[in-house]
Amino acid sequence: MKYPKNDFNDLANKKADSIPAPFPLRLSFDERGILEHDAAGQALGAYIRERLFGGT
Repeated sequence: MKYPKNDFNDLANKKADSIPAPFPLRLSFDERGILEHDAAGQALGAYIRERLFGGT
């Protein structure tokens, strides 16, 4: 059996390094409650993006 020229783990790590990590946002229970109320059933992430960057 021939081994591949490139090591899979090295390729996977290089690709992962080029992708920025998600941005976590910590909210208090009260802050999240306010956002959920204002979002009125809209997905919370979509609502926050809309508030930050405006509607399309």
